[in-house]
Amino acid sequence: LYVNPLTGLANSTEMSHLLDFAREFSEQYSIPIQSATISDIPGFTLGIVSALAQSNVKYFASGPNSGDRIGYVIDQWGDKPFYWSSQSGKEKVLFWVAGSSYSTFHQGTLTGFGPEKIMKLARKLNENNYPYDTYFLPYTLGDNAGPDSTLSSFVKAWNEKYITPTLIISTHEQMFKDFEKKYGAALPIYSGDFTPYWEDGALSTAYETALNRHSVDQLIQAEAICSIRCPENYSKDLFGKAWADVILWDEHTWGADISVTNPDDPKTIRQWKIKQQFALKADSLSSELLSRALDDHSANLKKDIYLDIFNTNSWMQSDLIILSPKYSSVGDRVVDDNGNVLLSQRLSTGELAVFMENVPPLSSKRIIVKKGDPTSKGNAHVNNNSIENNFMSLLINNKTGAIESLIEKSSHKELVDENKQGLNRYTYINGKDPDSARFLSNVRVTTKERGPLVASLLIQADAPGCNSYSCEIQVIHNLNRVDIINRINKKAIRDKEGVHFSFPFNIPNGVIHYDVASGIVQPEKDQLAGACKNFYSVVSWVDMSNDSIGVTWTTNDAPLIEIGKITAEAPWMKSNKTSTTIFSYAMNNYWHTNYKADQTGAVQFRYSLFPHTKFNALDAIRCGLVRRQNLIVSLTEKTEPQYSSLFNLKPNDVIVESVKPIESGKSWLLYLYNPSAKNADIQIAWNTPVDISLCNSFGRKGNPIEQLSLPAFTTQYIRVDKK
Repeated sequence: LYVNPLTGLANSTEMSHLLDFAREFSEQYSIPIQSATISDIPGFTLGIVSALAQSNVKYFASGPNSGDRIGYVIDQWGDKPFYWSSQSGKEKVLFWVAGSSYSTFHQGTLTGFGPEKIMKLARKLNENNYPYDTYFLPYTLGDNAGPDSTLSSFVKAWNEKYITPTLIISTHEQMFKDFEKKYGAALPIYSGDFTPYWEDGALSTAYETALNRHSVDQLIQAEAICSIRCPENYSKDLFGKAWADVILWDEHTWGADISVTNPDDPKTIRQWKIKQQFALKADSLSSELLSRALDDHSANLKKDIYLDIFNTNSWMQSDLIILSPKYSSVGDRVVDDNGNVLLSQRLSTGELAVFMENVPPLSSKRIIVKKGDPTSKGNAHVNNNSIENNFMSLLINNKTGAIESLIEKSSHKELVDENKQGLNRYTYINGKDPDSARFLSNVRVTTKERGPLVASLLIQADAPGCNSYSCEIQVIHNLNRVDIINRINKKAIRDKEGVHFSFPFNIPNGVIHYDVASGIVQPEKDQLAGACKNFYSVVSWVDMSNDSIGVTWTTNDAPLIEIGKITAEAPWMKSNKTSTTIFSYAMNNYWHTNYKADQTGAVQFRYSLFPHTKFNALDAIRCGLVRRQNLIVSLTEKTEPQYSSLFNLKPNDVIVESVKPIESGKSWLLYLYNPSAKNADIQIAWNTPVDISLCNSFGRKGNPIEQLSLPAFTTQYIRVDKK
């Protein structure tokens, strides 16, 4: 792979970009690359299987750390190779965790250790009845160390002296091929999320981690908008640079080895600046590419203001948009291009909220801001410490600052566990013991937006570990959703600490599902043995449901959760109890090396709650995407063309994870995902004559198809060529 990534931080689109360099190398030199390796890191999220297989990689080698925060990775899977299958069963890779770890030779060379090093290993394998005649022994002399110039001489001398074992200096690919030829037919096949153990380090830099997640979303949306309005202007090189910066942020090396023990050392400061620049550059370049794709105009803002609203998702979307004071300077009245008045509300910030209805998929819809008053219609209202709309009502506890009650109106069900302390409760751990938890004090609840389109409450409080804390909780007319925006200004604290937000839901006999790249995980059931249970990596959403009611919880900024209780620094867990209480694991400085010793400054954590009936995977994924990839506002001119849907899916039962131009804008590459447990038979109705064919991530043209059948949980690349 291009880097040693923390795969739990990546969605399926970013995961594919881990193979960009390998694909380009393979194409340029006509050399197939069939093996991948990651060293040091324990555990990988399920989506890595599909990403590897779709790039023609058949073999995956893991050389984990020998014992530093690795949980049960080596205990469970060390030297027990198996075929790791994707959730659909369509793809698989031969996966081998090196039981000797990647660091067997970090204290010296084989020449220096002498023959006893190999003899000792051979005796151990015999004692343990090792079942194969091939053994995978990674040979590295240290992190980022060079090659051993004496190795070949040692191996030659060994093989001349001893009959067995034979030492072979080999590539991963050759080792795997020889092993598979002999043992492949008898190897077991397993599917599940190998929930990783090191992603918690990213929470030591919560601001940059959230920023990088936003860059991923901006790049996906910029590629979609290029596909809709200007495929010929797509810059493969610039997008490639932006994706490389995204990936280099999610690479597991955060900083110096002395980053915690000596955080003020010039070496530590210098290496952190290098690391931080990856997130900052990804943000800057993704913003620039989105602006280029939109081709924003410098229109005359003294007259009517024309705006195009882009929906980059693959289904029709209704949602709130927020217009800046600049884009709404002429007035508060908003109409569509047919003259229909849209609901609007001037906010306390000076911005204008507008409700957009039924924006078609992968298209734009034009609105005009005019002189005049906002509308007075809407059902979002504030009443002291409570807010409501036509779907729900909620109450804020004026002592804890948490959501004390959330009533779903159609069923009259209370969605908050009354035995706990409310939803979105700020929880600060001073040290590692959850029993030392501290909470908000001096809570003040005031009205921020009164409705009728948007109603919100502002909670301000004193928060341990922070210079300041505020939270805005809002509901929107005609949307079955609660939005939560937590804003904190963090103090720089080097004593061990953790920040969590608790969400105890009242879903009797509820079952949890959450999303990972190219998969949906039910804890325990859909995890490989040895996976992390102390915390879980989440792409966008977690769902708690029973047969009649549930809530989909989405997260824009924070990628980890805990289930049931705060367990991040508990002894490594082999199992976890079922619970519909989750914690957003937001910040920490628990690591002893590599990651940051402290973090300071402003950061926000955004969540949304979507009440519903029983669990539906397609709906849950849409909830996550709606919050991370919002409707996009672009300034335009009256005379500029409007953009109809690039294509439609019939029926619309699958997710378009990404779409981008290829071949200098003459073709497009789509990535589709069927998240349901049943097959999906679909047609792709393009807005111009095209040829459509199946392909892999290389995007090579295949045989044309007219209809596509996607089996349950399957992902599939599609190439579309202009006729």
